[in-house]
Amino acid sequence: MSLMGSEQWRAVVGYENLYEVSSHGRVRSLPHRTRHGCNRRGKILAVDVQWTTYHRVTLYRDGQRDRRMVHILMLEAFVGPCPEGMEACHQNDAGGDNRLENLRWDTRRNNWLDRVRLGTAKNIGEGCKTAKLTNLQVREIRFALHGKTPQRVLAQRYAVSPAMINHIATGRAWRFIE
Repeated sequence: MSLMGSEQWRAVVGYENLYEVSSHGRVRSLPHRTRHGCNRRGKILAVDVQWTTYHRVTLYRDGQRDRRMVHILMLEAFVGPCPEGMEACHQNDAGGDNRLENLRWDTRRNNWLDRVRLGTAKNIGEGCKTAKLTNLQVREIRFALHGKTPQRVLAQRYAVSPAMINHIATGRAWRFIE
């Protein structure tokens, strides 16, 4: 089913009969009667753009306010609930691009690797102002580890702690370097 052309609307999970979300990333309220007896027309909701560029809307139910991220509402409505260990990801790392074809549930690691691939990740690797190693040095260390060079020798050679060499070896540090 291609959602690129016409806009499709689905109920917002947990707010059925109150709000809908579209395949283009818009959220609307449905016509309803307020708890005070007033009739309200439905309308497209304004988004609140956070400093992170993610779009957020404010939903109301029974007098209670709930601020929700649009991309999460979209995935819940069109794809289903978030699987264990997954998070909402934007394919192009543009937090304001909430088209359905740009969203997916995926792991935090794959979400991070998207940022590395797109060049939007900040303060990682040699780009971090406190980094003691370059990306090339990490590749050299990984190569030397495969050649069975002891970690303590590599730590001395590159003037870092043995713990850092161990973190590189186990993938806890510099994991984005192949």
